[in-house]
Amino acid sequence: MPNLCFKVRPGRKCAQLVRHVYDPSRKRSRTMTVGTLDLCSDPLEFPRGLTFRPGKLITDAERAAILAFLTANENPDSRDKRLKQVERIRQALRSSPEAADEFGCCIDAIQRLSQALPALAEETRRAGTEPWLSLRPRYLELGESWKTLLAAAQQAGIAKRYQRKGNLAADEM
Repeated sequence: MPNLCFKVRPGRKCAQLVRHVYDPSRKRSRTMTVGTLDLCSDPLEFPRGLTFRPGKLITDAERAAILAFLTANENPDSRDKRLKQVERIRQALRSSPEAADEFGCCIDAIQRLSQALPALAEETRRAGTEPWLSLRPRYLELGESWKTLLAAAQQAGIAKRYQRKGNLAADEM
C-alpha cells in the first residue's frame, strides 16, 4: 500500500507530497511525487494551496492526513490573526442586534408564508381567479430576492459557489 509522506525543506514555503511505491524491476521502493502543499495556506480553506501533478490523485485517508499535517504545522501568526478576525466578527454580531433580528424576521416570515400559502391559494380559487395567475408572480419575486441573498452570502464567504458540470456554455464551444 503506497503511503503519503511530506518532504519539507528548510526555508521553503511548500512541502512536497510523495509516495514510496515498490518497484518490482528494481526490487526497491521508489519515490513518486504526487504534488505540493503550500505551508502558508489556511487549514480552514484546505483544498486551496494543494497542487497535484497531472494524473495523480489522493484517497480520503490521505486527504485527512494532509489536513492534519497542515493544521499541526500552521504558522502561529496566521492562526492568531484568523482567531482575532473570528472573534471580531462574533463580537460585531453580539453587539449588533439588527443582524440577528434580520435573520429572525426572515425565518419567521418564510415559515408563516409556507403555512399560509395553501389557504391563500384556496381563497383565490374561491374568488374565481387561478392561483397560478395571481400568486405565481409574487412567488417569482421571492425567488429573485433569494438569488440576491445567495449572491451576497457567496460574496461574504458564507455560502459556496456551485458550478454545474456537463453542458458547455455557448462561449466555451
